[in-house]
Amino acid sequence: MRQPGRARPGQGRWAAGLLSAALLSGCGPPAEDPAAEAARDPNAPGVFEVGPNRYEAVVVAFEGGFDPSEMRFPVGAEVSFRVRSVDLVHGFLIEGTGIEFEIDPIEPGLATHTFEEAGEYDLLCHIYCGGGHPAMLGTVIVE
Repeated sequence: MRQPGRARPGQGRWAAGLLSAALLSGCGPPAEDPAAEAARDPNAPGVFEVGPNRYEAVVVAFEGGFDPSEMRFPVGAEVSFRVRSVDLVHGFLIEGTGIEFEIDPIEPGLATHTFEEAGEYDLLCHIYCGGGHPAMLGTVIVE
């Protein structure tokens, strides 16, 4: 006699096989759209177009780098940078733009800049923040 609530031998394997077949055949849950996912999470790092030639760059600073570490914009783009730290006090400096501020885990840094000239602008942490400080580099590419 089978005890209530217990599966019969082989019953679990059959269900697992059916689920695997459904997922492999594309009958599984719909894939998330990365742009829609980012729109739901305002803290997701990345570059987002918010209007005609207007962008928001959401940057996460951590000991050892920035995410994203490379950002691309068209010439003439107005970019609002929103930078937050997940661990320590860091600096955020984009050479040749006048953007230079300190960020910490509590208060994000904010700045807006219009990139009038094409080129590569170095991004770096200008405040010593520990062993990963030398790796805190990035690039803003304007084309």
